[in-house]
Amino acid sequence: MHVLRRLLRKYCEAKKIDKHMYHDMYMKVKGNVFKNKIVLMESIHKSKAEKARKKNLSDQFEAKRAKNKASRERKLARREERLAQGPGVEAPVPAPTDVVAAPQIVAKRKMNYRVIIEKIGIENLKVEKMV
Repeated sequence: MHVLRRLLRKYCEAKKIDKHMYHDMYMKVKGNVFKNKIVLMESIHKSKAEKARKKNLSDQFEAKRAKNKASRERKLARREERLAQGPGVEAPVPAPTDVVAAPQIVAKRKMNYRVIIEKIGIENLKVEKMV
């Protein structure tokens, strides 16, 4: 038991374990949980690895939380900006020109019919049956 306590004291002085882990391990040594020095060292390494893993996971969750919070704030800022412009205010639409250089054709196929919309003016609409 003295060997195990001496090892714990040496690890604590060398800053390999903190005082909380030292106290936990000391109480386990006192309760005869570890049968030898190797088992105690394995337990120390295992608990240090688990502590590092938990810290890594908590850091990742904290970063994700901060990212989501920043995204939420940007979203609220955009919403406030839109509301500040006033209701019904859209982005400015360019005025239509009288001269059309080339007709835009949009084709859509549904069952046997093809609808071709040619935008020369708004009044032209052709529907052709597909053969």
